[in-house]
Amino acid sequence: SNNAGVAAVTYTSSASSTCTVTVVGAGSATITAAAQDGSGKTASCTVTVGQYYEITASNAGTLNSVMSANQGGHFKLCNGVSLGVWTPIPEFSGEFEGNNLGVDLIINNPSAGNQALFAVNRGTIRNLSIAGTVSAGSYSGMLAAENRGTIENCSSSGTVKGQSDTGGLVGANNGIIRRCSSSCTVTYLADNLSATQIGGLVGNNWTGTIERSYATGVVNGGSGYSVGGLVGYNNSAAVIKNCYATGKVTGWYSTSPSS
Repeated sequence: SNNAGVAAVTYTSSASSTCTVTVVGAGSATITAAAQDGSGKTASCTVTVGQYYEITASNAGTLNSVMSANQGGHFKLCNGVSLGVWTPIPEFSGEFEGNNLGVDLIINNPSAGNQALFAVNRGTIRNLSIAGTVSAGSYSGMLAAENRGTIENCSSSGTVKGQSDTGGLVGANNGIIRRCSSSCTVTYLADNLSATQIGGLVGNNWTGTIERSYATGVVNGGSGYSVGGLVGYNNSAAVIKNCYATGKVTGWYSTSPSS
């Protein structure tokens, strides 16, 4: 059906067979199977398909306004794009398919927290590489300032400077991060020598899970504490599985290349 919202298709067979229904576009399709033996028995299921907003080089300039107005939408990257100077999407609860492509951005807002591509992610972000420079306050990262959803198969590169809860990919994690990496150089702001919870991949893994991920970038926490190559601070309620870090780490207290 080319329009799942209105089209109806009837398929009848007296033999055992398989029926494939392809739905193109947004909407829902209900599939009902009826027994042909006169018993009146039926079985139904409904398939719902969301509409992807395709991101290309030609419409990247309007992406911020589109995503801010459709925070629960479905987005798919079709070209690698440069986003330029970026204002974070306040909250994202939809789906972002990176298509194994990349974006780059610039954030220069040292006095503000919650700075990244997404301020808060409650949705699913996957198959995306992101590069650039971020200079911000607390809760800062390249991809998400705070993750409460799922991030998988994503990577970051470039430089992230922040205060507390700053990471190369995510500032604070309360969701799932899976098969991700960062080569970002992560450091404290020049005017803040007591930053805490700074990590190569994640600054603060508070109640989240990180698995099969790694970081290779340099992490410099200055005189700050809870500084780590992978995660700056890992709370007792959080989980890290099958991860590693290789970058040089500098910090005053609780410093480790892999924790």
